[in-house]
Amino acid sequence: MNFAEDVEGRLTMSEQAAWLDRCEREMPNLRRSFAWAVSARQAEIGLRTAASLWRFWQQRGPMWEGRRLLDQLLALEGASPGVRGRGLGAAGGLAWWSGDFAATRQHFEDALPLLQASGNRLHEAEALYNLGFAVLWSAVLGGTSDADRAEDLFRQSLALAEELGDRRSMARAHRGLGQVLGIARGNPAGAVPIFERSLVLAEEAGDRWEMNESVIAVGNGLRFSGDRDGAKRAYLHGIDLMATNRPTVTGLLFLLTALESEMGHHERVARLWGAAEAARDAAGAIAPPAAQRLIGDPVSAARAIIGDEAVDQGLAEGRAMDHEAAIAYAHAA
Repeated sequence: MNFAEDVEGRLTMSEQAAWLDRCEREMPNLRRSFAWAVSARQAEIGLRTAASLWRFWQQRGPMWEGRRLLDQLLALEGASPGVRGRGLGAAGGLAWWSGDFAATRQHFEDALPLLQASGNRLHEAEALYNLGFAVLWSAVLGGTSDADRAEDLFRQSLALAEELGDRRSMARAHRGLGQVLGIARGNPAGAVPIFERSLVLAEEAGDRWEMNESVIAVGNGLRFSGDRDGAKRAYLHGIDLMATNRPTVTGLLFLLTALESEMGHHERVARLWGAAEAARDAAGAIAPPAAQRLIGDPVSAARAIIGDEAVDQGLAEGRAMDHEAAIAYAHAA
């Protein structure tokens, strides 16, 4: 448990690759500890450990392992409200990245009151952001009118983060507010400065994950406000920033593929899509619910313009690329 709680804050920071590697080496021991916690019905110990490691499963996988374990531990009684709230937050995060949006929102809804009552204000700020995120995407994906509630939750999170002086939480809350403006309210150009502020705060915090999320948000804001060259520079920055994090690079390759399609570069679309698809399939990853909105179907668009033969050849060439070759090709031309 001490190892997991010590490593938790490092799994998104600049030295994350080394700590993710260390977690991977420790996994056999951790799995034995988790099996004991479940069999002995030690919910408090198990949830404290598993909640600290969810970013490992998100970035290295398998995500189903983390989700199954958290479900088993959350089914047990005996955990304190704050620890249970953290476990629900971790389960919600893994549910999002596994494509299970309904579970994401339910876990985040259940977590917030527990963490508000826990007395840990930093955890409360995170829970407010998490629920704001889920509410925002309910508005975007489900057509509900929850954008105002999402904004209120993000503003509450930001106020707490500013009071605590926590730049990582401030970056996250700013990014959420930018998404409300850019996505739910249809003003991507207006959201770009908010995302840029989020990026500055993430850089000051030294949080590589938040930096990447902000870079992607800047890229999306530029892309959907018509600055495709600026969006491409942002996506490529994200690829370089997360070069050792293969699942994240894979997601960025899909975003870059969609952008290349909008720019009319259909031969590149086929190769990039093939490379990203092969990497995704090898990792067993599942796109989060927002991905389809951001990516669309660039391969079908390419088939309509350059034909099946050219697309199939490009897909095959992309699938043959290794990780380094795919990054190099993303930067080419």
